[in-house]
Amino acid sequence: MTSASLTQRQVAFSLEPIFPAEILAEIAGHLGDQFPNDKEGRKRKRDEMRTLATVSRTMCAIARTHIFEEIYIPSGIQLHHLANLFRDNPRLGAVVRSVECTFNEDTLDTEDIAEFFKLPKVMSLSAFWFRNWRRPGSGLSMFRIHALLNLYLSGSNGPPSLKTLHLVSVPGLHYEMFLLSQTLESLSLAHCSHAHHHVPNTEPNLKLKSLSISCTVIPFAFLQRCPNIEELNVTNQRIIFTEDDTHLTSQMQTDQPALPSLKRLHIRLWCYSEHTSPSYDSHYPQFPILMENSPALEDLSLLILGTQGPSLWYPNHRHLKNLTIDWSTCHPQSTTVLFEPQIEVLSGLNLPYLETISMSVSVETLIMDFDDEMLLKESIIRNARTFARLIGDRDGDLFPSLKTSSLVFDLIRSGPRVYEDVEMAYPTEDLKRELELIFNNLEVSEQITFLVEVTVRDK
Repeated sequence: MTSASLTQRQVAFSLEPIFPAEILAEIAGHLGDQFPNDKEGRKRKRDEMRTLATVSRTMCAIARTHIFEEIYIPSGIQLHHLANLFRDNPRLGAVVRSVECTFNEDTLDTEDIAEFFKLPKVMSLSAFWFRNWRRPGSGLSMFRIHALLNLYLSGSNGPPSLKTLHLVSVPGLHYEMFLLSQTLESLSLAHCSHAHHHVPNTEPNLKLKSLSISCTVIPFAFLQRCPNIEELNVTNQRIIFTEDDTHLTSQMQTDQPALPSLKRLHIRLWCYSEHTSPSYDSHYPQFPILMENSPALEDLSLLILGTQGPSLWYPNHRHLKNLTIDWSTCHPQSTTVLFEPQIEVLSGLNLPYLETISMSVSVETLIMDFDDEMLLKESIIRNARTFARLIGDRDGDLFPSLKTSSLVFDLIRSGPRVYEDVEMAYPTEDLKRELELIFNNLEVSEQITFLVEVTVRDK
């Protein structure tokens, strides 16, 4: 960010405005509200405010409250200039609401970083730790990054204000710093590590509403201390509650559900070997535990890799409203089992309040010879209709409240018959039309909007 550039150029001010500063501030605020609240919109807003800052001294002061609402802490000479700007303008720190930074030795091993330990009203902090392995660490860097986190989480500069925290690759974290926060509502940890996996027996954290975990251990005890979590996102090779997830069922048994307020659960797991695991639930034993401990669940989103799908039948999930499944096979599967795993998962459900089903299915089939082509054709005719009836709930038995059902189906043919460029008995366009005919002619209830997109291709 080039925030410090305001001090590096001559600004020509016009005569002071005749309107009170309060009116000008309100006008600037309305102008700022016209920009979208996304990365590009915020950039355009800062550019517009920089233009306003050149109008007069009053407008410069007003524009700064918008320009410095979000700051990026740079390194090197830019960090020095930005720190000097905050030193020379003590009131400037009070307007900062969002801080983004890349922590490394160059940033943290300098006294200039101290200026950013004094921002009293920060509501959002996003920090990425980058270790420069070409130079020895001083130990001061880790001390300062933990000190900074503790400062904003505990509110040492005044009443705590931090609501959103996003950390990437930060080592040596302590769970208690998050549990003891009185304001933190959203926590995101990616590729982070913890000093230890003991979770202190603190009072429940009633503020945390959203938790996102990527390649980071999250103890089940931590979830138990945060009963008001409404959204949980897990992106990982697997769900990790402890370093050694053994005897999970007995360890996690509780009288009360650990996540009584959880409404949205999004699971994206990508490390699954069908050769070593008999089923999805046995490979990810933490998944059933999360499901069993979230009776208020309304929105479930899953990424499934492999032919084995999870069991989604849980008596306590009758209030589920939205189900999203992105399902891809890891290896080519037999032509005779097309749609069978998806049929097995859906046929076991009975969700009276489900309003939306969204499924994306990508299947690769192995075509060795002409017989495999015939079997694939038969499998499409036999199973596609059954699957379509389920996802469209033609009879209204499984999902009586269903309003929207959508399917994106991608069929990939591979194998010697495809590689050798032999003329196929059923070209891709013929199979595509066959599938579209089955899905588009499906009889569904008038209250259901049924959307289908089909792709057939040779690999």
